[in-house]
Amino acid sequence: MSATTTVWPLLAVAGITVVGTLGATILTEWRAARREDAQWKRQRQDRHEEDRKQQYANLINILHAWQSAVDSTRANIAGLDPETEDTEPEIDVRDYWPHRDAARQALAIVDLFASAKVRSLGHSAVEAGEAFSDNIKMIYVVPATELDAASKRFRESRAALTDAMRDDLGLQPEA
Repeated sequence: MSATTTVWPLLAVAGITVVGTLGATILTEWRAARREDAQWKRQRQDRHEEDRKQQYANLINILHAWQSAVDSTRANIAGLDPETEDTEPEIDVRDYWPHRDAARQALAIVDLFASAKVRSLGHSAVEAGEAFSDNIKMIYVVPATELDAASKRFRESRAALTDAMRDDLGLQPEA
């Protein structure tokens, strides 16, 4: 009988060792899975944030190019010499439609993930760009002060949008 009695403590120790090892393995795997999930979530958030930054920058860049194009046309017309040049050249607002369309497309993407404030200011900036583009064709009949005001509204709406985007991204305000 003494031979069988000494086996039970060994089996008990072996069982506890197996259960302990199995438990430690399961706990280690569970912790590793949690760390991996957290890391994957951080990487996904980082990618999302980077995508947002790129889309915001794209929209601001398009709006800037649009205003530059319209301002350039206006400056070129204002700089014409009435003695030697046609001071009323044909202005086709369709030249600005690619800018308008690009801004609308970029805004549609930004609308998917931007805050309500950024979306609202984005729409205001595009509308200001459309108004300025439409007014440029009236350069001969619209007072210069009205064109100045349209240009200023476009510029200010872009600046407000940029500030809202910076705030939305948690970036420091521009100095």
